[in-house]
Amino acid sequence: MSTYHTISPLSLSPEPVSALAFDPFSDTLWSGSESGIISCYNGIEPSNVRYPLVSNPLPPAGIKRILVTDREIRSFSSAGVGGRSRGGISRWFYRCEPHLWSMLPLSAFANHPTSSTGALLATASAVQELSLPAETISRQIPTTAPVTQMRTSSSGLLVTGATDGYLRTYDVRHPRGHVYSSADVKAHNGAVHCLETSGNFTFSVGLNMRQGRPYPEPLVKLYDLRNLRPLSPIPFSAPAFLNVNPNRPTMLFVTSSTGLIHNVDIGNPNDSGEFYQLDIASYLTASAISSNGTYVGFGDAEGLVHLITSTANDERVPFNGPNGVPGEAPDATEPLPEIHWDNSTPLNMVGMPYYNTPLLSRLTTTFAPEFESFYPPPKIPVQVLSSMKIVDFVGWASLPRDLRGRRNVVAKKDDIKQGKFKSERARRGGADIPKHYRRVDIEYSHFGVEDFDFERYNRTPYSGLETHILNCYSNALLQMLFFSDCIRKVALSHIASPCPREQCLLCEVGFLCKNLDDAKGVNCHSGNFCKSLSTFPQGQSNALGLVESDYQDNTTDYGTLIQTFQRFLLDQMAVESDKKPDKNPALCKDLRGEPLTTPSISQLTGLNTTTVATCMQCRATSTKEGVSHAIDLVYPRKGLSTEPSPANDFESILSSSLSRNMTYKATCPTCRNVTISGSRRVLRGRSLPPILAINAAAQSADNAAYWADGRKGERFLTSTVTAKMESILEEGGDVIQVEVEYELRGIIVQVKSDKETSHLVALMKVPDSQAREPTESPWYIFNDFCVHNIPESDALGFPGPWKVPTILWFERIDTDAVVDLSTLPMNVDAHILTEDICLSWHRDPKKIMHEIFTWNEIPTPGTLVAIDTEFVQMQKEEVEARSDQFRKVLRPNQFALARVSVVRGDGPKEGVPFIDDYVQVSESVYDYVTQFSGIEPGDLDPSVSKHTVVPLKTVYQKIRLLVDLGCIFVGHGLAQDWRIINMFVPPDQVIDTVSLYHLRKRARKISLRFLAWFLLKGNIQTGNHDSIEDARTALMLYKAYMVMEGEGKFDELLDRLATEGRELVCHKGSVFVDTADVISRTSKCLKKLQPLP
Repeated sequence: MSTYHTISPLSLSPEPVSALAFDPFSDTLWSGSESGIISCYNGIEPSNVRYPLVSNPLPPAGIKRILVTDREIRSFSSAGVGGRSRGGISRWFYRCEPHLWSMLPLSAFANHPTSSTGALLATASAVQELSLPAETISRQIPTTAPVTQMRTSSSGLLVTGATDGYLRTYDVRHPRGHVYSSADVKAHNGAVHCLETSGNFTFSVGLNMRQGRPYPEPLVKLYDLRNLRPLSPIPFSAPAFLNVNPNRPTMLFVTSSTGLIHNVDIGNPNDSGEFYQLDIASYLTASAISSNGTYVGFGDAEGLVHLITSTANDERVPFNGPNGVPGEAPDATEPLPEIHWDNSTPLNMVGMPYYNTPLLSRLTTTFAPEFESFYPPPKIPVQVLSSMKIVDFVGWASLPRDLRGRRNVVAKKDDIKQGKFKSERARRGGADIPKHYRRVDIEYSHFGVEDFDFERYNRTPYSGLETHILNCYSNALLQMLFFSDCIRKVALSHIASPCPREQCLLCEVGFLCKNLDDAKGVNCHSGNFCKSLSTFPQGQSNALGLVESDYQDNTTDYGTLIQTFQRFLLDQMAVESDKKPDKNPALCKDLRGEPLTTPSISQLTGLNTTTVATCMQCRATSTKEGVSHAIDLVYPRKGLSTEPSPANDFESILSSSLSRNMTYKATCPTCRNVTISGSRRVLRGRSLPPILAINAAAQSADNAAYWADGRKGERFLTSTVTAKMESILEEGGDVIQVEVEYELRGIIVQVKSDKETSHLVALMKVPDSQAREPTESPWYIFNDFCVHNIPESDALGFPGPWKVPTILWFERIDTDAVVDLSTLPMNVDAHILTEDICLSWHRDPKKIMHEIFTWNEIPTPGTLVAIDTEFVQMQKEEVEARSDQFRKVLRPNQFALARVSVVRGDGPKEGVPFIDDYVQVSESVYDYVTQFSGIEPGDLDPSVSKHTVVPLKTVYQKIRLLVDLGCIFVGHGLAQDWRIINMFVPPDQVIDTVSLYHLRKRARKISLRFLAWFLLKGNIQTGNHDSIEDARTALMLYKAYMVMEGEGKFDELLDRLATEGRELVCHKGSVFVDTADVISRTSKCLKKLQPLP
């Protein structure tokens, strides 16, 4: 059996490959081209990553050789030699004199065998030693013939091959100033074509002349480097490349340009070796072997790299072995700012060049209009156009009777005088849209959303979701998931157990459901979920167009977008809820006692069907099984006048959409003819799923017409519906009719307006298990953060074209009888608090400041902990500035969590942190705000950070677990912290020292630094902020508060704090005040507190 076998070739570039090199330090294969470009291929992780690396700034010269060191990539061409980092940054480049480049080009290159800062070059007349990074020639030795090949041996010798056929050795271990000692031997009649060394052996291939053309000798000659004694040669026809196995120095790969490979062991003369033949369309131009001998690569003239490997057929290891580090990718270039252009985009978004002459837009009075504005001609009524006749290219029509006579005409409002700023645009075209359906926006101030009155829009006990977040169009569907008891409990059960996925949408849904459940009417936001959607692996969400850009587009069809998103989300949640193998809980009672391979989400929303296709000619049938988590409504086609009209009520359309009876033309696999085929879907099983998630597919005018309310109040949609579908219990069995009654639980509608971007609104029927207030109707409208109670008639009605249905959720009326959610595991798993999780490649043990919990320290309800967080700025605020100096914040600064520190609040290890995590950030950071956060560039990058870097989900899980365990959090200014973390913590679990030491008479908040100095006689935040120090300080302030409050002296302290603080501000010369008397009154409590480190 052969040791090596071929694998799929790599396509790096369309140019011929002139040089190859495997990186011994990372999982990378380097390739050089004839045009002077170096490309790389990262083998395992990440796969299929290629990027160009410019080799030299001179005119194009083919790469002749690539050498890889632990510091850089060195490339050699006839124009010069240079070194670059693995990310593509140029470090040095040495070139010949420009006037000598064409006459005395470089002919060979090798690394210095004893110096990492040196290199050896060969020209037509000398061998030169290059000193790096000075890029100077330190010494050189003349040669009798031009050098064509140059290699170094492990013993420190330099071996060269020249055009005269001689092999020469040089001892480069001598210090500078000494004469090189050399030996030579006549190895070939012609020039040395190929050279390789291994230990004390050297292998060479020479050229002979055949019919006036050079041709490789049919022998690979072998010499002992110690005395240049010839050994037995290796016969091979037309050898072109030599490669020595680094792990077995006696194993040699001899390759011809036609792709014939001979793997021979020179230490075993009796072994004939192994032969391989590559399937190539041209000829080979380069070869290389990996550092562990696992891979051998061959480049050809068509730009392909052929690989042979000694690994198993189903195994793939990195190029540099299983212990290698991943390849390094170049830094991503900052994309140019995207400018969305429409009729309202101001010209200053583009910017103007400097000019010194009047612009064309500066009209003179000659060209200025006489009036302020000119209106376009009014539209001709439809009644007139329908009766218009054209005679000699002129259309005419009689005026209908109902349009004759004088009528009251409302003067048209001048749009030019209404202002062009976003904040001043009047809402036009939405007069027929009810107020609670209209688009709502957050009016930001300098403080962001903290002073925005959300209670004005929501006075119910159910929380809304904020806007101005990318991908926040998903808010309506997230509300629908929350108010579905089955989906919500599956998501909450999922976050209670460990999840290995770093990006898991089901986890994010569970976290958001927990926030909405705890908030009880307080506004929340889905920032973490929307961020996970944008950074979802494999680019699935981007490929489906589910990720929004930074600029809103008025043409975006959110109705179609949310239906695509529902299908993607349910399919992805089904994958993420799958507990392999066969460990999924049986949620449906008819599945009890069977090993379940069906994920929980598929048990609830999956429609298990078999599609039966029948050829109308040969009557052959074929079947295909599948699972649909979302069902698209299929409306009846317009029938012919001779055909009976199909049923057009909602129940009939739903049943036909489940069965999907279709007729189409296709090639029959049995009779091999293009015939008419029919297909239908039948149910696999005895019953329909507990939940039907339906895409309304009503974006076209014909489909939307089905939903419009009738003149007498008739409605297309009903609150209950009976779904019917055929089922086959076993192959060849009888067909039975399955009927299940469903109740409408929620609707997502698209609200359209002529002048504004459409938006989505969720109409939800709150289940009895979540009812929190007595109301006449269980229906509520969730218009982002605007929430109102509405009657059922409002939810089911579609009074105009502005309201378009997109998604409907139906739930079985007998859900309680067929679904048992008690099998879901709901107990919280606290393992994550006892695990040391870190992504950093180079974590410094000296920077580990925390001690993780032991199992004996797992918190219980009421456990006191202190927390502090640091943030980085991801995006600068978007401000609208006017000529009257009025500034309006359209979008506030965007921050991201960067560091979280949590310290023990009591016990023998009081003040010792058990969480000190830096959060990995994959997006570009606008500002690290190091002065206030203490975060420096590189601290959040696992490849270079020396701190404990973890994914955002890991940090969130830890804090979420502490909240669920009932911990009491102490901190200073925690409201902003919880908002950026995107977590709602019940108020009875939060102790904010900002509120404890609040000066109510002055309505002023006191900084942590001043309180620490005033009460604890300590100076904090003298340099960059340290979250551990801030958390400890907040804990000590709380302990001091408890003691002084118990002694009844806290109000006196606040008065003193206000008085002396005011004096400190008034007296500029005084930096600090003497508070010895205050400290003495609380000395007993302060002695019990641990001093700041």
